[in-house]
Amino acid sequence: MIDPKELKLGNIVLNPRGDEGEVISIDREHTWIMVGGKWGDGERWLHESLEGLDLTPEILEKCGFIDPAGNGWGLRLYLDESREIVQYLQDGGLIRYQTRSSGWTTQLPHIKYLHQLQNFFYCLTGQELEVKL
Repeated sequence: MIDPKELKLGNIVLNPRGDEGEVISIDREHTWIMVGGKWGDGERWLHESLEGLDLTPEILEKCGFIDPAGNGWGLRLYLDESREIVQYLQDGGLIRYQTRSSGWTTQLPHIKYLHQLQNFFYCLTGQELEVKL
């Protein structure tokens, strides 16, 4: 179940059938999602019937994350020359925000789903996270 306060237009979520869809409208009781990339394919669902899409390595790669070392230890998304979002696979896939210049790291255990990562990315950059599903 997703709290509708977590959603914004453009977020990717799962409908009760397990189909991925993009949020195109939110009202008091329902969220409209576009399934299949066509505006005519909008579906209306109660907020509590939608689920988040888990942040698997495959999903992160579709968001532009890479494994720069090629060793399978972690995936990184470089925001600019000094900041990155990292998922270390050996610690259960915990998402972290890091600055490379200072080595400062913040663990983000509350970011478990794609829509949460999309919102975090937007807060950091003011841009939408490109997701190639």
